[in-house]
Amino acid sequence: MPFFEAGEFVKEYENGRGDKYIEKNRKEKKEQLYEDVENARSANPIATQQQIADVVGISRRYVRDIGAEMAAKSEPKLLKHGGNMAEQPDHSKVDRYGNKADYILARLQRDGQQELADQVKAGTKSARKAAIEAGFKSPESQLTILKRWQK
Repeated sequence: MPFFEAGEFVKEYENGRGDKYIEKNRKEKKEQLYEDVENARSANPIATQQQIADVVGISRRYVRDIGAEMAAKSEPKLLKHGGNMAEQPDHSKVDRYGNKADYILARLQRDGQQELADQVKAGTKSARKAAIEAGFKSPESQLTILKRWQK
């Protein structure tokens, strides 16, 4: 199955939309591959990466990369409080505490503050302001602001 049809690409390229045509087809192809890999896994849950690659018609490495991306999307970045930490997977890509925006976003999602998380993702609200609204960060005191001005 070709990445794109040459005749269609030439027409789009002549109209100055060649890059958009390639990007659109790349996205559609990627979505189709994800769907094909998911279908192959659901048809045979104990299949190896090589068997899935043979069925879908792509390399084993690409199957591994797709699987990793799918797992990252499905697993929460922060886990629930408590429990046996030895049994929980390692999520070292997100700090477990701190002031970084990715931690604040993950915590908002974990704690059910999806509306605030969506505003942070959209860029309409800063992560710190959302954390203050959620109640797990405190606003800066007037004394802290004055000390910053003295420097």
